[in-house]
This record gives sequence, structure tokens and C-alpha cells, in this order.
Amino acid sequence: CETKSNAWLVRAHCATSLGRQLQNVDSDQFKEPAARAMIEALKQSSREKLAVRQSAILALGRIGDADVDPIDKEIRRTLIRMTGHAEAQCQRFALVSLAQMGGRPGADPDTAIEGSDEIDAHVWATPQEQRSHHDCPIPE
Repeated sequence: CETKSNAWLVRAHCATSLGRQLQNVDSDQFKEPAARAMIEALKQSSREKLAVRQSAILALGRIGDADVDPIDKEIRRTLIRMTGHAEAQCQRFALVSLAQMGGRPGADPDTAIEGSDEIDAHVWATPQEQRSHHDCPIPE
């Protein structure tokens, strides 16, 4: 049950749910409004709680793909901006989301993976310490 005190938690779960539902939808009729709402939650002026912002980042990685549709370009720009976010988990979630987008071709066969070059260039330009988590050793 949603109350004023837990509305942010409901929004965080909504972002995740929308991301799952729209993961393979090519229709901008549904994809674009959802993506715009998530992008809005990630603006610097947003007052959303961290959990909502993190969920929006992860959802954008599921919604976007590697083609050059305007909404996919905007999602990529937003996620690239979030890799410079002060909160470390947002940075890592943005890198994961960019990788998900880069691995999902768009619907148009002529431009299906054109955006993946932009993603590759950014991810490999990201400092190693930001791409890995030193506090979690790999078990042997």
C-alpha cells in the first residue's frame, strides 16, 4: 500500500518493472514515454531518492538498444553522464546499463548497432578503478 512515506520505494520498483516489460519492445509508443520519465528522474535537479535513481539507471539499460533512434541516443547520453555521477553504485549501474544497450541491436538492420561504437569508446575510456570493484575479491 502506497503512503507518503514509501512512495519513493514504489517508484523504484516501477522503474525496474517497466524496464523488464519494455526490454524487447521496438514501439516508441511505449518505450519513449517510459524512458523520458526515467531520464527526468536522473536530472541533477531531480529530488528523487537514490534507490529511484539507481532503478531508473538499470531500467534504461533494459529499455535502450544500440541503434540511432533519437530516444536511444538520449538514453546513451544520460547513462554516459551517470558514469560520472558522484555515487559509486550509480556509476557502476550506468556502465552495466550501457553494456546491456550495446549488446542489443535495434530494429532497423541498417543502423542496428551504430550506437555500440559510442558505448565502447566511453566504457574503455572509463578508468579501470571505476570499472572494477576492489572491495570484492574474486574467489579462487
